[in-house]
Amino acid sequence: LDIPPIANTDIALIWLHKGLYHHMETRSSSDSRPVELTITSCIDYQLNVVRLLSPIAREFMGSVDIQPGKIEISKVLTFGNQAHIQYKLNQFCQMKHFHAQVNHLPGVPTPQQSISNDRIQLSPLSSCVNYDVQLIAYYVPESYSVSRVMRIALPAAHDENKVHLSIEDENLLIEWKARAACQLKKSVINVLRNNEPWKQFDHTGAGPSDRIPLEKQYSTYAVSIKFIYANDFSEMSEIVSIVYGSQTTNSLNLTFDLHPNRMDLLWTGPGLYQPLFYRVDGVYDNGNEITKVVTGHRCTIPLEPGVEYANVIVAAVDANGERKISSHRTAWPKRGDSNSSLFTRSHLVYSHAIRELFHA
Repeated sequence: LDIPPIANTDIALIWLHKGLYHHMETRSSSDSRPVELTITSCIDYQLNVVRLLSPIAREFMGSVDIQPGKIEISKVLTFGNQAHIQYKLNQFCQMKHFHAQVNHLPGVPTPQQSISNDRIQLSPLSSCVNYDVQLIAYYVPESYSVSRVMRIALPAAHDENKVHLSIEDENLLIEWKARAACQLKKSVINVLRNNEPWKQFDHTGAGPSDRIPLEKQYSTYAVSIKFIYANDFSEMSEIVSIVYGSQTTNSLNLTFDLHPNRMDLLWTGPGLYQPLFYRVDGVYDNGNEITKVVTGHRCTIPLEPGVEYANVIVAAVDANGERKISSHRTAWPKRGDSNSSLFTRSHLVYSHAIRELFHA
């Protein structure tokens, strides 16, 4: 064990076992030698570092647990009706006995154990049953170590424990498939809207589906289901998401009518997206800029005398600052062009406002 540098003073290294004194040594804090303790068994120790400020003053610096007999779980695999647990032990420790403690509901057969040097096999496992497994190693002379508790269950089939989402008639249709081999008591459905908790309800009726009416606004929904079966067996589904309004266009359909001294703009609304206002930006060929804010779907832009063309764009802006932008449209007054044709990039003169919207 390496001790970090400490201001010049004396320190005490105190070893405890089960809270009782085992060994102590003192040294200067400038002594950078590793701390060593000769052990003859795989019992657990705790090393405490205490700073000796004066004959009566002490400062506790910290502690560390030393577990030479610790059981490290490297992997848990389940397939067929078996579970394989891979583990690692300290080769220094002299083993007396090793086994797995398996807890489960009454009435369920206890699986048999097959133990090798680095793994233990449990079989057969029953479907729809949780097994709480803990590995225990007994060492010479009189010590033992336990692993963390692992909850093991046979996996669902590849088409089970699944959720499917769709939109039908402005309803969120939630369909699922639970484990066929287990007795389903209820399904607890959790729904997030735009990453915020929205609805949670229990489904206990017939049929693996449910419907939720949706508000007419652009939103993302995420659904997960907790399946609760008989015998206290439960599991969570995967999380599935869907966007309501994803089939509506992301851009506004902008058209205009051209008159001698003005152009009348008209655009369609952005589907389920609900803007707070619409912003019209543009630029004349002479460099003068156009900026208007409206709440409706139309706007009139004056055409200055002598103007060769005017280029405009419309953005729908919601309360969060999100935008949906139309294509650019260009009017050529002297040509009498009112076909709402797209203005090519080679002719486009960007104003600062247009660049800001286009790159937002």
